Amino acid sequence: MKFHEHKIKFGKEKTFACADCGRKIDLSKLVIGSGKRGFDNYVNLDLVNFPKVDILHNLDKYPWPFPDNTFSEIYASHIIEHLDVEQAMKEIHRICKNDALVKIMVPHHSNPFKRLSHRYEGFNLETFTNHFYKGSIYCDVNFKQLKAKFMIRVSRQFMKAEKCKFFNWIINKKNFQRIYERFFCYMLPSAEIQYLLKVVK
Repeated sequence: MKFHEHKIKFGKEKTFACADCGRKIDLSKLVIGSGKRGFDNYVNLDLVNFPKVDILHNLDKYPWPFPDNTFSEIYASHIIEHLDVEQAMKEIHRICKNDALVKIMVPHHSNPFKRLSHRYEGFNLETFTNHFYKGSIYCDVNFKQLKAKFMIRVSRQFMKAEKCKFFNWIINKKNFQRIYERFFCYMLPSAEIQYLLKVVK
């Protein structure tokens, strides 16, 4: 399957169907940095022309190529840490409708595998609650954090999948998350932290 960029017009239409490749896309859902796999039924945006990418764009160039209040759902897996976080979150807020859901996965600060391309490596339980709210002196866009979840991922040689699931269950218990992050996360590091945010306008 070859790259086939779609000339999508965002407006009244809720879906887009391509006569050439047969893909059907929900125009209210966006994947930022979709990569090689792409997502069915989402608008896939990436810098590289992978087969399922619908829109080619460099996320360091603002504004992103979408009108205000376009999306009701955005998915961003391991891309936000490569960007200017404040600028990217302002842009996500702009292109989202009120009450839109934003799912973000990034490396937790205890993750020992750092990359030179990471611009920010301090993600924790309070990254979004302490920084992105109405009246913030840092970034005056409003997100409500609905959920945050740690994810431990280790080699099977080190820990069986069942034990890994058990530890993930323990560290994500509501009353234990802060204790884990403050005292134990460098003993048993989290590969990533997952956020579910709601856009407030």
